[in-house]
Amino acid sequence: MTRQIRLVVYHSCLFAAHWSFFVPSIRDANVGSRLHVTGDVRSGFQHAISRNYDLRQTARSHTTYLLADIDDQYVEDYPSVEDIPEAPVEPVCKLEEVVFSIPAPGPSLRRSSSGANVARVQQLNCQDWIKECVDVLVSQGIFPNSAVDALKNAPRN
Repeated sequence: MTRQIRLVVYHSCLFAAHWSFFVPSIRDANVGSRLHVTGDVRSGFQHAISRNYDLRQTARSHTTYLLADIDDQYVEDYPSVEDIPEAPVEPVCKLEEVVFSIPAPGPSLRRSSSGANVARVQQLNCQDWIKECVDVLVSQGIFPNSAVDALKNAPRN
């Protein structure tokens, strides 16, 4: 049996869109675990899991995209517990172990300095973290190569 792993893109007209993995439960394709990083380029990011996350309950503008159909041996449903939106970042399956083994981006925004010639810095965010996770999941044979292409076509805002 396989499970569809989705990319959720939370749109923004001013900033980069927030990207999250969504692992739907067997019981309801709209409810599952949301795996992501939270924070900003100034302070850095940290891993986060939203268990029993219901896509229908968010007011944020979003679109979901299929990333991969993976073997269900890599995924396990979290027990359905009410009123626990943010669970501790403790992996319960192989997919989560791999994803949360990838470090969340640290601070990447520098202060401007007076007159110093400073090289341009690449600002890393949740999108960069998702891309790195997908690369590792593909290299371990958990995701197919098509997941990389799916990310290339995903909206950035």
